Amino acid sequence: MKIVKFEYFKNSIVENNDMFYDSCSEIRAWSRIYEYPCVYNFIKDKFKNNQKIHNTCWGLDNTSCHIKFKNVLEDQFGIENVTNSDIKRSNLNNTEIYDVTKKEGNYKERFDYVVNISAIEEIKFDHLSIVKNLYEQVNENGYLILTFDLPGLQLSNIENFLNTKIDQVETALNGNNSIIEYSRYSHLNCGVLIIQK
Repeated sequence: MKIVKFEYFKNSIVENNDMFYDSCSEIRAWSRIYEYPCVYNFIKDKFKNNQKIHNTCWGLDNTSCHIKFKNVLEDQFGIENVTNSDIKRSNLNNTEIYDVTKKEGNYKERFDYVVNISAIEEIKFDHLSIVKNLYEQVNENGYLILTFDLPGLQLSNIENFLNTKIDQVETALNGNNSIIEYSRYSHLNCGVLIIQK
């Protein structure tokens, strides 16, 4: 296990955020305007033909930014290479039902990129167990890519498991300093964890 990145998001512009701006702005998704391009850019820079992506907790049918991220992954990396799953049934194509609190034997070491955007902290469960479940799905040399709100994620458990602390940044992203300002979430920050197997 190699920790590629474990840090707070900065409030600086992320390359390709214009791709997601309209859909995030529509619902004032103050953190996702940073999370989506960060994850997309990482995969784009590493992706090789026919690698497989699991977009877990992908979102809701009626939320524009969730659909936009799903569509970007499918358009850029091939719909045949992307699996989108959530605990809720979706009416959109290329979606599956999967509960991240449970191990899924059919997914074991099946994906080159396992992605979870800003969802783990919302789940009333042991977050470390979820991380381990998702990590099991990663192929050798593949990547687990997580983003999360702080506070929210059970951070100390994750830090203890990784035997390292999350990296601090000079100006951490929050609801007030985001390019999509949403002062209701001024008390929240956002982080990213990327682990290579």
